[in-house]
Amino acid sequence: MVVCDAWFTWQHFETFKVKEFKNLILVDSFWVDTKNIVKDLQPMYNILHLINKEGSKIRLLYEYMLQVGELLVRANILSTY
Repeated sequence: MVVCDAWFTWQHFETFKVKEFKNLILVDSFWVDTKNIVKDLQPMYNILHLINKEGSKIRLLYEYMLQVGELLVRANILSTY
C-alpha cells in the first residue's frame, strides 16, 4: 500500500506515525525479521491447528510442545524472563 499512488492521496499521509510506519516497512530488515517470526511461530500454529481438529492425538500434541520448548530455549526467550 505505501508504495501505491493512492497512498500519497490519503489525507493522513503526512502524519508522523504514518511516516514512521512507512520508513519501518520499507526496510529490508523488517521483512527478514517478520519472516523469522513467522517461521519461529509455525510450531505453535501447528499445535493450535491440531487442538482445533476433532479427534486430535495427545502424542502429537506433546511432540509439538517439545518442539516449541526447544525453539524457545534456542531463541533465548525463556532465559530472559
